[in-house]
Amino acid sequence: MRIFILVLLVLISGCHRLPHFERPSEANRSSDSEAECQEVTRVLPTLNSFRVLANTTVIHDGSATSFRYVVIAKEADKFRIDLLLEGGSYTIGMLVVDGSDATLLDSQQKTFTRSSNEQQLVKSFLGLDGITRPAVLGLLSGYLPRLPCEGIQLYHQDDTIVFEDSLRSLVWYFDRREQQVVRLLGLNEEQNRVVFDGKRVATDVTGKVIVALEVYSPAHVSVALELERVGVNVAVADDLFEVHIPSNFRDVSE
Repeated sequence: MRIFILVLLVLISGCHRLPHFERPSEANRSSDSEAECQEVTRVLPTLNSFRVLANTTVIHDGSATSFRYVVIAKEADKFRIDLLLEGGSYTIGMLVVDGSDATLLDSQQKTFTRSSNEQQLVKSFLGLDGITRPAVLGLLSGYLPRLPCEGIQLYHQDDTIVFEDSLRSLVWYFDRREQQVVRLLGLNEEQNRVVFDGKRVATDVTGKVIVALEVYSPAHVSVALELERVGVNVAVADDLFEVHIPSNFRDVSE
């Protein structure tokens, strides 16, 4: 089940080339990436909890589909995404992570999946190759997660620090002045092409932030997420991460 993009669009056929990843110049590479990564991340503000409503529009070949996400996170091990129809409160899909347990519910198909493989369910729910929970939270909140610095290559580009995480095939762009994530790339297994490119874009005087996302795999679509009701380090109840599966839902766990 890929609720995020493909289930809400006509299946896209045909081939397309992934954009090349333009790696920063070696001249801008840190002489000791691991040590500098540890120093930068050591003083980062901590994201203890987070919630947001994301009004989402997916565009492909001039056709647009709109829906909403509600994303909630608490501490390091609690995470929830609800997918709602535009203008309504009915949840058509839900992903809940609580500790080592992850559960995905599809209200349209009346099915549920339980797994200890959180990353696989996140990818399945959002339909994005290379996506992870820290990537979702980083793009939506602007907070750089506590990166495991082993395997990180760090580059400097003016006021931006680029963290190339080869172990997770992610490239983080962090603005040192604003102290926030401004861009995130997902790479293919060979780490030479881009599978998604997300940017946080500040809007006008309303102060809203839009996450502009170009998705190249498994298909090329453009996604805009307008963020509302953003709450950072606010009270979040534990019972929001309790999963109550309706008796008429079918277990499709592998």
